[in-house]
Parts: sequence; C-alpha cells; structure tokens
Amino acid sequence: MNPATLRALLAGERRRADAEFCIDCPERSLDRIDPVVLVVGSRPSRCYWHSELAAGRSGLQLHHMGGKPSPLTLLVNANTHRRLSLLQDLTWRAAGIEPGSPEAILIDSLALVALGDAGGVAA
Repeated sequence: MNPATLRALLAGERRRADAEFCIDCPERSLDRIDPVVLVVGSRPSRCYWHSELAAGRSGLQLHHMGGKPSPLTLLVNANTHRRLSLLQDLTWRAAGIEPGSPEAILIDSLALVALGDAGGVAA
C-alpha cells in the first residue's frame, strides 16, 4: 500500500475514534456525522466548515483540481475540500499519477461530480 493511501486511511480512523458529530450541523446533514470532515480533537466537536466559521473565516477554500501545480482551482466549502483532498490521496496519488496532469484533473472532476449535492462548490 502506498504511504499516502495509508496516511489517509489512518487519519480517517483517528477521526472516527475522536469525533461523534458536529454540534453546528443540521440534524439531517451528512456533514454532521461524516468522520472525514470532523476535525480531530475539536471541542466542541465540529466539522471543518463550522470550525472555519467559528474562527471567523469564510469556510471556503481553494481546491486545486488534480493537485498542485494545476492552474485549475475551484472555491469549495471546507468540508468538500477535505473530501476532495482525501479522494486525491486514495485515487491518483495512490496510483502514482503526476499532480496537475490531465489524468489527475479528470479523476478530481469525476470525484466532484460523484459528491453531488455534497460538492459544496461556491457560486
């Protein structure tokens, strides 16, 4: 197993162990219980989006489609950025595909589409 994939899986296990649910997310929101977006060790427990808002930031982050040095960036909410970054680790990085390549950008594009409404792309 590639080191980036192993780190991503271990990080997910730590989040699952530490976090219960985001205290600020609506009851029926996936972000409320998704261990991928819950901030490890946050007290009270919060998702990345609400952690950013609580710190006075916008909650929006730039995501490099296909990783850096890709010139293609999207403004997405912090939870979506976390999910997309994890999917990069588990897909094209794990396969040894070059960051910023057309293949990596395509895989990221498919991941964004697969997230659907959870995509959180800012208008």
